[in-house]
Amino acid sequence: MTLNPHKLWLPIGTVTLAGGAMLLAGLVTAPPKTNAAVLPLGAITEMLAPELHDAERELRRVGLDPESLAAAGLSAHDASALANRAVAHLDVATYSTLLQAIEIHGSAQDEMQHLQRLFRAGTPGSATQTDLDNAIAAEASARATMEARQQDLYDAATLGLSATPLARLDAIGDEDNLAYPDYFKVVGRTHAQGIALRDALNAVRIDTKLGQDPSDHHQAIIDAQLADTTIAAAKTAYDTNITAIHTAWHGVFGGS
Repeated sequence: MTLNPHKLWLPIGTVTLAGGAMLLAGLVTAPPKTNAAVLPLGAITEMLAPELHDAERELRRVGLDPESLAAAGLSAHDASALANRAVAHLDVATYSTLLQAIEIHGSAQDEMQHLQRLFRAGTPGSATQTDLDNAIAAEASARATMEARQQDLYDAATLGLSATPLARLDAIGDEDNLAYPDYFKVVGRTHAQGIALRDALNAVRIDTKLGQDPSDHHQAIIDAQLADTTIAAAKTAYDTNITAIHTAWHGVFGGS
């Protein structure tokens, strides 16, 4: 299974240390910086042991959460086993290696974006095109290393799953940036088709909230999707198992 880049959620920012705990700035773009310090891997290993919420966060980063697992057809037992495999995989050394890769990528990404902004503004200062080219190459290399470590986690967590749930999870990852239920994501569609479905679902939701009848056009788009046998099966699995999967997930990760 190759981890789909779309499963990596938002661009991952830099990693900072505070009070012995590492906070991943995945949802906030860090200010551009140059020559960012990167802790030696040994130092991170000595300071950090993964906790349950760390494992859960990294699972969600690669697109594995109760909603995707339910839509993929997993049972509560399957979801619990998957979560426990992830926890077992993320020992101190493996987790530290992953965080190191994330931090290095964050620094490389910051440097690349900083130079790109300078060049777009026409104010590169002493920076040359070669500097920019090297920064772009460094970011690509760091991203590849980071994604390889995330792939290791994904593979360990999904080990033993059959072809159908694996295919569904892969398809869900392809549309992970579109905000609608995961059971709609188990089939391939173009970006334009995804936007149309998202807009139709939002329009029907708003009409329903306002006590109005949904437009025939929007309802027809949704009904056509639900008539697809793969989507229908994923929705049935989701509706049947989501509550139990949330309970099982909480059983592994607690209040994280």
